Amino acid sequence: MPQFIHKYRLALIVSLLLLAGFALRTFFVYQNSRHQIRESIIEQGLPLTGDTIYSEINKDILRPIFISSLMAHDTFLKDWIINGEGDVTQINRYLKEVKDKYGTVSSFFISEKTRRYYYGNGVLKTISEKDHHDVWYFRARAMKTDYVVDVDSDEANRGRLTVFINHRVVDSNGKFLGITGVGLTIDKIASFVHEYEKRFNRHIYFADKQGNLVLTGVGQQLKNISGLSNYVGTILSADKMRAPLRLEYVKNQHNMLLNVRYIPDLSWYLLVEQDETEALAGLNRDLVLQMATSTPVLLLILAIIIITIQKNQNQLNHLVSTDALTGCLNRHAFLARIPAWKKRFQRTSKAPQVLLVDLDHFKNINDQFGHLEGDAVLKHIAHLLQEEAHTNEMVVRWGGEEFLLFLQRPDQVEATAERLRKRIASQEIRLGSHPLKITASIGATEWQAGESLDHVVARADIALYEAKHGGRDQVCVR
Repeated sequence: MPQFIHKYRLALIVSLLLLAGFALRTFFVYQNSRHQIRESIIEQGLPLTGDTIYSEINKDILRPIFISSLMAHDTFLKDWIINGEGDVTQINRYLKEVKDKYGTVSSFFISEKTRRYYYGNGVLKTISEKDHHDVWYFRARAMKTDYVVDVDSDEANRGRLTVFINHRVVDSNGKFLGITGVGLTIDKIASFVHEYEKRFNRHIYFADKQGNLVLTGVGQQLKNISGLSNYVGTILSADKMRAPLRLEYVKNQHNMLLNVRYIPDLSWYLLVEQDETEALAGLNRDLVLQMATSTPVLLLILAIIIITIQKNQNQLNHLVSTDALTGCLNRHAFLARIPAWKKRFQRTSKAPQVLLVDLDHFKNINDQFGHLEGDAVLKHIAHLLQEEAHTNEMVVRWGGEEFLLFLQRPDQVEATAERLRKRIASQEIRLGSHPLKITASIGATEWQAGESLDHVVARADIALYEAKHGGRDQVCVR
């Protein structure tokens, strides 16, 4: 593996840089898109939904508040009360006309003096402090505000859950005369809430100042809603804030965003909850799709780049490590490879053979035939030497017409060198129309354990010197 990494180091580095660049770009694009979606939800989506629902609240609930205020200040109603509540049909007709004209499900008046509950069809009952259905009246009688919005069952309408707007009635001196108002079925108001929940894929809650849910989820409390239990105090302080309250929390392992605004006319809190995880699901799908389509293309590009880089690197390594004329290793490449080669032969019992080959009378060839023909001879001999070399053996162009061979053979070094000398001598090279015989002098030795490279090459050089001065075309061993 380390050898593989070293060989393909440049290609791997470029590939990693490209992959890192692609990953970083994808990450930043995703984060930017996520941030934009998040900001869109926080700055526009949730507030816009809250504004729309508030508008519907104004239309469906605040309008009845206005109606109940008109009733509480109606001089007919006040005069009828002050005059002793004589003709019951008058108040019944009045309440029925209010109900029919404004489209409410109920209209009523409860007298403080007689405790009678008047509605469009007559007298429903006489209220009592002992009846738990009538507790709301005594609570409303003590309220400091002019009206209150209450959610309760309507005894005059088969017990249907109804939103009542209860308004105090007082005379000109401020004396309390009773409670009047109108009712709306909670189903009508809740229906548009559910419609908006489906349309905008958001959860919508209404809560009173005690943290009780109204309109939807009646009977529950904010503290029982998953994720909101730790924020009830913060939510119920939204009435003191000028701007809507924004919260973020985890619910069922989903990141949730919440917009809270206070509706002063109702003393209710409007909560709009958005599941950010679901909102980002489309973005996540796009990311997966982009990765699925882009990754094969990227891998193909990387493969082309790696092949191209490796091909160019191999060519460059070849140019740097080989002699341009002969294709043999040059000295620089040889010196770079020799430490690894030395470690390899140290694991064997046979000492490597070192042969220094010098072509005899090569200067005469250059002088007689020219340097181009001399180069052709060098290439021919280099090719022959490379054919003689086995795997993991090295042929180095050591000097002008000198070649250095590092071999690993089972034969004695003298036999190896002699066989090589004979093969060179058997070659017939044609230079133009002139056949030419080439001979070589060879200095041979073995690289003993513990010897330095300089020492063994110097000994081979001494052997070569002896071969040349002994008449050439021979082998000398040291």
